[in-house]
Amino acid sequence: IAGNVATAQGARDLIDAGAHGIKVGVGPGSVCTTRLVAGVGVPQLTAVMDCATVCHEAGIPMCADGGIRMPADMSKAIAAGGETIMVGNLLAGTSDSPGTLLKRDGRTVKVHRGMASGGAMRKRSDMDSSSAQNSTRLERRWLLGRESDAGEFGKVVAEGVEAVVPYRGETHAVLNELAGGLRSAMSYSNSRTLAEYHERAQFVRITAAGQVESRPHDVEV
Repeated sequence: IAGNVATAQGARDLIDAGAHGIKVGVGPGSVCTTRLVAGVGVPQLTAVMDCATVCHEAGIPMCADGGIRMPADMSKAIAAGGETIMVGNLLAGTSDSPGTLLKRDGRTVKVHRGMASGGAMRKRSDMDSSSAQNSTRLERRWLLGRESDAGEFGKVVAEGVEAVVPYRGETHAVLNELAGGLRSAMSYSNSRTLAEYHERAQFVRITAAGQVESRPHDVEV
């Protein structure tokens, strides 16, 4: 699996290089700051749609990585052409995630950090020296941020943040909610398989008023 890319040309280049799967998404993650730091990225649904055409023509599966905040987002990512998704935030607050449990303002939360955050990179820099010696120069740039590489590659800049997310309880409960949302979405388009769902799902542009009526409204929740 190769990636991440966010354009059809990027997907095509990876396929031509021999990738067996493509991961799509640059900057949509909840703890990612790539679009703020580097100014690089494509809105996730657009990226998935653009890459899907190339991947499907080549028979290469695609993973929509990032931007999944609720079950509906997963259903849309699959409808747009993804075979799978990758999530961080939704599972970061569950029982099986490695984040530290904390109490904040009376709420139970878990620490969640992006893989390109300063904290995550510092953690990876704790690798032992023997492993570092066996790494490539590019790996050392990411894993150690060694000063000796600064002249050739430049110092690493964080493209993610450390944050906390609400504790969501058991992991299986979140997975069941995600799976249930996808099953429901597929039923609305009379789809029994992902291939049918890719073919039958349709997207429409909605207004701000349409977005309001798509959520609970005129009630106190």
